Amino acid sequence: MLTLAGCTQTLGFFLLLHKTRVQKSVAGISSKTLQVYVFVFIFRLSSTLVKNGYLPVDRTGDWVYQACEVAALAVCISVLAAVHSQHEATYEKENDTCAMWPFVIACFVLSFLVHPSLNNRRIPDMAWTAALYLESVAMVPQLYMMSKNAGKWSRSRATTLR
Repeated sequence: MLTLAGCTQTLGFFLLLHKTRVQKSVAGISSKTLQVYVFVFIFRLSSTLVKNGYLPVDRTGDWVYQACEVAALAVCISVLAAVHSQHEATYEKENDTCAMWPFVIACFVLSFLVHPSLNNRRIPDMAWTAALYLESVAMVPQLYMMSKNAGKWSRSRATTLR
């Protein structure tokens, strides 16, 4: 199940990359969410590539799960590069204003204080836990950006309907 979830997440990031290439636009995409996901993948891989405690126990834990995570990291970095280089003119920087550092710092502090010990090593266990906590708040900037855009959309829609 864990491998299937990782493959599905990789597919989601690939579809996001495909959308940016087809539409030649990154409008509506939060760079801050992508940055948090890069941290998520780096920390999770720093635990699962070195230790086996958080890998699936079936054969997919031997390489498929890690391959999906590496691919997701590469695609996420690729989308992030598109946001800040190729399609920067369409990036809605003025709406991507959610302050993420308090969340990130809280996740690291919490992972230091509360973490499992399946790897029996403090640093890999904390890295995996930090990735778990970060992933739980990673979509906050995207939701914040969408809520700011929804207000503009509803105002322009109301003006159009009049």
